Amino acid sequence: MFYVLASIGALLFISCKALAVPPNTSSLITSPAPLIDIPSSTSTDPGSSLKDVKIQCRGPSFGTGLNYDSCRDAFATFRYGSDNIPVLIGQRGTGTYAHNLPWRWISGDGLCTFDVIKRSAVIAEETTGIEVARSAWNLMNKCVRDQGGIGGIISGIGRTGGLSILIRKHDPANVVCWNAPKQYYGPESCGHMLGHIKADIAPLVTWGPRNVPGVDRELPSTFGAAPPYNCQLRIMGIAPNTIDKMSYYDMWQTASALAGMCARFGKTGTHRHLGTKRHLWMQLSDGRSAGISKATPMANGTVVLGER
Repeated sequence: MFYVLASIGALLFISCKALAVPPNTSSLITSPAPLIDIPSSTSTDPGSSLKDVKIQCRGPSFGTGLNYDSCRDAFATFRYGSDNIPVLIGQRGTGTYAHNLPWRWISGDGLCTFDVIKRSAVIAEETTGIEVARSAWNLMNKCVRDQGGIGGIISGIGRTGGLSILIRKHDPANVVCWNAPKQYYGPESCGHMLGHIKADIAPLVTWGPRNVPGVDRELPSTFGAAPPYNCQLRIMGIAPNTIDKMSYYDMWQTASALAGMCARFGKTGTHRHLGTKRHLWMQLSDGRSAGISKATPMANGTVVLGER
């Protein structure tokens, strides 16, 4: 079973105690990660600066019709404990952090996501796992449970209030999960890759054949984690001469969906109709069973893999 965040869970959350599971647990919640019975007030966390936290529930911005059990399942993928140890969370590519932003948790059915983001002027923010968990829990309960399935945002998280968490409706269309032989997914591998691949919203990246003028990234392109390469993301075109545009942010959020909906349950996942022309598709699979060669190291241990 897959957890997007397990690769760094040990850094943040040690010394876990028994945690209470709120009632009405759905069969969707297949993760053994327990849910915490968090007080409704966001100002009861010792040592955290939550007095300026603000929750806004806004359907037009973040979606309506969110399913509470789906959102609880997304929340369950976040591993945390009782320790209130401050850690740094920051923009990927700018330093070494406990978590790189953006940081997403997604439900197994793909219908609900939590996104941890930062203010534009902030590079990194200090917070604790319990503060993030409590903030996400209260946001989910106020907007999704108490206001009939509305998405929302909670802001003012962290020592200087530079972090926010969004909860919003997600469309899992075009994601297909299927069983494949010899899947050796490790949660550390996929979590590491998702935390370190690029996620820039702009500019659009041109994907296409090698040595074609104007092409930024060759097709196919394969991204993997650090050894043993047991989580492989592959981007392909619908034809050998395909040229299409897609941002690294779209690549990252699609990979997050495939990881949360497919790899988490030991399955290979594919997503078609990507890119501005919808001529790109993506597959997340077990790299060891696929066979990997020509690995090119990148920053933070992530590698880009060439065509085999």
